[in-house]
Amino acid sequence: MKKNIVSAILCQLAVCFALASGYRTLFDEMQPSWKGKVLVSANSGQVLTDNDLKRIYANHVKAIDVTDDTVRFTLRGLDVRAVESQLKPAYRAELTVNGKKCKYSKDELPYSRPKTSQYMLSDSCFYLTFDLSPQFQTVGVKTWISGFLVTEGLPEKGRKYPLTTLEYDEDEPILPWKRSMGDAATLQVVYMPACKDYFPDDFLPEDLRRKCIVLSSVAISDGYVEVVEFKEAKGGRPASMKLRLEFNASLTGGENGEHSSAIKVEKSEISLAQIEKTALEPMFFEMDYGWQHRYLPEDTFGAK
Repeated sequence: MKKNIVSAILCQLAVCFALASGYRTLFDEMQPSWKGKVLVSANSGQVLTDNDLKRIYANHVKAIDVTDDTVRFTLRGLDVRAVESQLKPAYRAELTVNGKKCKYSKDELPYSRPKTSQYMLSDSCFYLTFDLSPQFQTVGVKTWISGFLVTEGLPEKGRKYPLTTLEYDEDEPILPWKRSMGDAATLQVVYMPACKDYFPDDFLPEDLRRKCIVLSSVAISDGYVEVVEFKEAKGGRPASMKLRLEFNASLTGGENGEHSSAIKVEKSEISLAQIEKTALEPMFFEMDYGWQHRYLPEDTFGAK
């Protein structure tokens, strides 16, 4: 993966999962000036936790008032409980990574756009993008998985589509799908084990003892995406899909890519409950996860 792909590319494709204002939560919008202050909803007087912040979309905020010890959010006619009551499951996922169970649980407002999962269906192909973010991971070593699937027609129930590692041009991180490519499935993976679990104790410097190493996929082998079920969007309802993944991945990380590792993902069950129907052009692109460093604090995505 390249480090310098601008977020504008992702927004142009309408699949910028954590970058679009309609999708970002107050947790995504955390400011340094909020650190150490009490966060309060002016609507209800309720003190907000990190979990509350993840349930309030940034475009619902009418005003933010920062004082010496308090950050007060005024919401557009909705308090935390009202927003939470409107949330519906977006995805649920459970999978085993290197023998350890990982679980994900994400809810979204039905009317909020863009969605985490999106699809396009035309005369020539079916195109799906989806994302499992560690921000919504509840169990296991932090693992980020983004996926693309293109099939020549509706995806076939029970079919296992082999995973492919794609090669991107150095100056063009976008690879359009062509009919000559046939069915194509690919994943991009970031695996973030704690440094204390990754490095030997006698090697680990003090400044890394409470951090995770960021390891990004460079090759995926012996893998597939299996379509268990697909229901098209109808009558204003989003599409839904159930998938299984299984694969081995080679990863690299560290400030200069000096570290390498491998992971095995298996026993997965993924349910995408809110897939937005769009007019996306079928294409693959390298994800830019936006990190300036290859070592992150263990609580980057919240303590679990």
